[in-house]
Amino acid sequence: FEADDVIGSVCEKTRKIKDLQTIIVTGDMDTLQLVEDDKVVVLTLKKGVTDTFVYNEDEVIKRYGIKPEQMIDYKGLKGDPSDNIPGVPGVGEKTASVLIQTFGNLESLYKAISNFQFPISKKDKEKIKPPLSEKLIQKLIENKDIAFFSKKLSTIIKDVDIDFKIEDADWRKRMKREEISRIFQSMGFYSLLKRVSEIDGTVQEQTSFLPPITTGPKVKELKTNKDISSFLSQLTKQKDFAIDIHE
Repeated sequence: FEADDVIGSVCEKTRKIKDLQTIIVTGDMDTLQLVEDDKVVVLTLKKGVTDTFVYNEDEVIKRYGIKPEQMIDYKGLKGDPSDNIPGVPGVGEKTASVLIQTFGNLESLYKAISNFQFPISKKDKEKIKPPLSEKLIQKLIENKDIAFFSKKLSTIIKDVDIDFKIEDADWRKRMKREEISRIFQSMGFYSLLKRVSEIDGTVQEQTSFLPPITTGPKVKELKTNKDISSFLSQLTKQKDFAIDIHE
């Protein structure tokens, strides 16, 4: 299973919970197939970490012209190079969108073109209506297996056997604050340590962020190249260490 399958399986559980909105935070547009009205939405980055966009069902339709559940048929035709999904060669975004808008899904599309034989007779050519064309029909028929294989690759599995309960996912209540703080302090992550204390709205005194007492050489200022060489020599003998640079 892929991470998308785990996300899809969690969404399948959470979407059934009354008065709960599920927000999928990701840059992977494959998850748009999971969108359901305003119940399940996808929040993605547009530019930087502050410029974000939320895809609900209306926004998916607005951008692609199809419903979220039709995204797998769309990907079956268009493919997705970033995920090594081939799709039908020569079929781009616009053509894939129009075909799915017209026929609904791959199954209906291939049923509509199944009676065409090549070379297409003059009589059959008269039956071809937009958005289909003789050339496009030939591409689709020649790549039928690839189209359905691509659809399968694009489909997120939503029944992965995972142990997930929404109550256990409330990390603010269940986080092991003392253990996290101890790890951060031992590694010298003092800014993160402060953020841990701010989660519940309280801020600890700065004295709680002092470096831990350690054994070994005392801290001293490195003034010469000899001091630096000696310090690096000692450093290479340490199993774990952290460096905090102050300007």
